[in-house]
Amino acid sequence: MASKVSIISTWTVKAAGGNQQHPDNCKIIELSPWDILELQIDYAQSGLLYHMPTSQQVRDVSKSTHTTSLIDHLRASLSRTLDFYPPFCGRLEATTEHSGTTSFFINCNNAGVQFNHAIADGVTIHDIMESNFVPHVLLKNDKSSHRWLMRCVNSLRLGQSSSL
Repeated sequence: MASKVSIISTWTVKAAGGNQQHPDNCKIIELSPWDILELQIDYAQSGLLYHMPTSQQVRDVSKSTHTTSLIDHLRASLSRTLDFYPPFCGRLEATTEHSGTTSFFINCNNAGVQFNHAIADGVTIHDIMESNFVPHVLLKNDKSSHRWLMRCVNSLRLGQSSSL
C-alpha cells in the first residue's frame, strides 16, 4: 500500500470554556511513580472509521451547529468536549528539586490538542481492515510534543474517512 498522506491543515484546538469551570486544584495533576512507569509503555493508538456524510447531512449539521464545514464541526465538537477533560489539553512537565529528584506532572493549562486534516490518497477502509496494524502512513505521532491527545482526520479513497 504505497500511498501518500497530504496534510491539508493543522490547528491547535483548545477547550471552549478555557477550563474555567474546574477548580484551581485541578490545574496541576501530580504523577505517581506508577504513572511514570505507565508512560514508558507504548500505548495503543486507536481510531474510528466513518463513511463520509452526504452533502445534505453536512448542510444539516452546519446549519444546526453554525459551522461552515464538517471539519469545522469536528473542531468545535472537540473543543466543547475538552471542557470536560482538562488533562487532555494540558502538557506533561517536569521539575527538578534541589535534592536532584525529578517530579512529573500534567499542567492543565489549556495549551490545546493538535487537530490535523489530511488526505490519504489510495487508502481505503478495506486496506485498514485487512491489516493487523494501522498503516504507518496514517499515523504521524510526534512523541516529543508531550501532548496527551492528538486528533487526525484522514480522507480516504472512495469518500471514506478515518479519525485517529
